[in-house]
Amino acid sequence: MEAADLLIHLVTRGKPRAVALEPSTSGHVVHVDDGEGYRERTRLTASLGDAVVARLAILAELTPGASTSQLGRLRVSLRRPDSGSAPPIVELLVAVRVVDHGLAAEVHRVATIAGTFSPAPVDSVAVPDADFGKYRLDRELGRGGMGVVYLAKHVVLDKPVAVKVLHPLASDNPMLTSQFVIEARAACRARHPGIVDVTDFGTMPDGRAYLVMELVDSPTLSTVLDREGPLPHARVVTLAVHIAEALQAASAQGVVHRDLTPANIFVCDGDQPKICDFGVAKIVDKDAEDLEGVASRVVGTAAYMSPEQGLGEPVDARTDIYALGCVMYRMLTGKVPFAGGSLVAILAKHVHDDPPPMTSPHGPLPAALEGVVLRALAKRPAERYQSAEEMLFDLRRVERVLARDGFARFLPR
Repeated sequence: MEAADLLIHLVTRGKPRAVALEPSTSGHVVHVDDGEGYRERTRLTASLGDAVVARLAILAELTPGASTSQLGRLRVSLRRPDSGSAPPIVELLVAVRVVDHGLAAEVHRVATIAGTFSPAPVDSVAVPDADFGKYRLDRELGRGGMGVVYLAKHVVLDKPVAVKVLHPLASDNPMLTSQFVIEARAACRARHPGIVDVTDFGTMPDGRAYLVMELVDSPTLSTVLDREGPLPHARVVTLAVHIAEALQAASAQGVVHRDLTPANIFVCDGDQPKICDFGVAKIVDKDAEDLEGVASRVVGTAAYMSPEQGLGEPVDARTDIYALGCVMYRMLTGKVPFAGGSLVAILAKHVHDDPPPMTSPHGPLPAALEGVVLRALAKRPAERYQSAEEMLFDLRRVERVLARDGFARFLPR
């Protein structure tokens, strides 16, 4: 069954304004916007859903082999018998969660037939103990949106590093290779102690690009929160101050991260965070226009996505401010502000719903701290902090208030 067949069926029967396909535990769910919100229309089996979404993923230029959910939008023109001369425009939201033996394999199969990607096997990424240039790969550390990260060693300096190698399925795709270059450039331009440093970039003997990063042997904020639950107020503010300082440095160099989540923040000794994974970053300058036109199709992680990202609108540094608000909300409460239901439902909540009141096991939230989080989570970018520097001013003020209240406990009454 071709994706076009499914769309025509939906359009001719339901006359929707938008269609969304997203993964579920047993296949894919099709939601249709009939003018009164998204409603579930049908469910596709795992095999049929993978086949349909794989074709759409290629058209939306999503990344094969990704480990996290991705979104892509397509605007489809279809003619109905009653539509007159002008074909209706239907916006299609493709949501994919790629796994090695599911959608990734189907994307590879379809794309190889079309001659789009290299026909390398899905798990064939790099060979441990292989030497290339100044580096020797040791073992795999993890898989990201476009590649695999390895523990490696600089053979001359005898220094451990992390090497991210572009996925073989993406190596022959100019769009994905360009985004890999953007990731390297973004991390280099946004150099700051709170950002994982990229020290080198090159091409392996088989033609795949790689980038070399400092090795960070620390847990992610996501791991810390899973282990410890909601954090004390003062610790949340300390972490948020350091994260905002790194975002300020990135913004000063025209870099928007676009996927700031606890999984993309390392927590190093002394609660010093380091932001990593600029895989969907945006570089705001004239030289990057051609690359950004392609990169904007991959938009982030739903639970931390700003309303403008969910609507497919242009983004700037205020998008990262919103994501930091979501991260602070989770650090304080142990939950993200919007969750539950389908991915489409989560995006709709970001756009329309107010975040639930925040409660913490560490006591009532100071009004000033709550105010910072809620302003960062404002729906309209114009109502948020306009820069990380502006947010830092309020965070440092809250930091002083918490320090004063902490000392007050030891004063005589």
